[in-house]
Amino acid sequence: GGHPGIGEQAQMLRRDAVQAERALGVVSSDYIEDAQYRGPDALLLAEAREISDHRESAVDQWRLAEEACRARLKTLPDDRIARAILAIAVAGQKRPVEARELADSVPQLRAVAEHLAHAYVLIGDNAQAIARLREGLPVRVTAATLRAEPRWDPLRKHPDYPALLQAMADADASARARGVNP
Repeated sequence: GGHPGIGEQAQMLRRDAVQAERALGVVSSDYIEDAQYRGPDALLLAEAREISDHRESAVDQWRLAEEACRARLKTLPDDRIARAILAIAVAGQKRPVEARELADSVPQLRAVAEHLAHAYVLIGDNAQAIARLREGLPVRVTAATLRAEPRWDPLRKHPDYPALLQAMADADASARARGVNP
């Protein structure tokens, strides 16, 4: 049981895309909004399909995520999270120039740092991804998830990765010291 977003994330950490998709099967809304995840369910499905090497069906989900974000932005044009997720969905479709323009246009806020970093990873700009994560500390990404989540795999070879990992570990320790569970 549990929350679909949490279930999906746990399965993604285990690199079990099939179970991640099953965790999302109970989601009925195109755009999920709650305390754990805010964004299109298609984005989560696209990520699951990417890690399971189902590239063609992943692209279909990236397109659906793009449509959900564009629809949301028609009614809420200032939604920075939707704008950042739109950059991810476009990057997932291998449209790096457009994705970069979208990502670059979103003001840096702690709430969007993780999404923008993810977009830059998909674009192939790992330095910018690391910079976004560092600027957004503390972000929802912890040192443990940075080490484990498949979407951050490309960052691990970057020379600035060890320093980012240490900064995140320090932020996690600071949060724990304040009684916050990172």
